[in-house]
Amino acid sequence: MLAVAQLAVNLSEVTKKVEEKRFLEALRIIRESKVLDIANIFLSSIEQFVSRLQTDHSEFTPRILHRLIQHATDDSQQRSANQSEEDTFLYNYSTALEKIKNRLFEYTDEFFERKEYERSLEELHRVYLLDADNAIARHYEQKIRQLIALEHSEP
Repeated sequence: MLAVAQLAVNLSEVTKKVEEKRFLEALRIIRESKVLDIANIFLSSIEQFVSRLQTDHSEFTPRILHRLIQHATDDSQQRSANQSEEDTFLYNYSTALEKIKNRLFEYTDEFFERKEYERSLEELHRVYLLDADNAIARHYEQKIRQLIALEHSEP
């Protein structure tokens, strides 16, 4: 969200520089702003608009510049909001997934303590459904299988 706020400040400064006909300074600020939000196509439009103003001041229409700036700001805010929602979703999803896996490991431990090794393996297979490459589950499974093999080899 900090980049969105900085972008708004920068674009406000661009407006002032253009109104003062300080186009090179405005272009410098626009280029710095493009680094803040590389996906914002409106910033390129603003850059082209201001660049044309350097050679032909008669094209300057404050309304057009203000609209372009508004579109750039809105676009940045919308993508920032979407990104935040996506990050929140991924965090919540990851947290929930970890809680489920931890609970399955607890079940595995309970069955293991009761020497119900097959049931322990069933719980581990549920972990694999959530995380096929879980190294802890693989290690745990290996140890359980060794115990099962040991039990079957004893007379």
